[in-house]
Amino acid sequence: MDKNAIEYLTSLDMGDVLITRVNEVSEFYTLVLGQEFESIFVSEYVDKNSERVYENLWFFYPDLICEAKSFKSKDDFDVVPLNKFVYLRILKTEFDGKEATENSRMSVEFYTLSGRLEGQLKASKQNCNELMKILTGKILKYIK
Repeated sequence: MDKNAIEYLTSLDMGDVLITRVNEVSEFYTLVLGQEFESIFVSEYVDKNSERVYENLWFFYPDLICEAKSFKSKDDFDVVPLNKFVYLRILKTEFDGKEATENSRMSVEFYTLSGRLEGQLKASKQNCNELMKILTGKILKYIK
């Protein structure tokens, strides 16, 4: 993984063990797809004890989105073509889309033509800024 990806993961308070796991998942996708990811995103939320819970790991390629579900403990991988999305739902709380605060929360759901939910990306705190970048720089390009 490149320096920017490691800095992003560190900004989410991930330790070395978890970053190593993310790198293992990244290397698997590189092996399968034959290319490096362009962007990375960790779907996460803050629980009732104010602890950050990491759910799924997302990798973005020019025409694909890849999800590693429950990446901390499982090898459960999806690959979805970006051009299959037709509906997008955005939920946000205390986030203006420009600068996140400690109380900011955001969720992006995307669906296919069949109405099937293909993915949900969740963010809390400063990770809302990263989700906004993924939304505007990747996902919205493919909503038709």
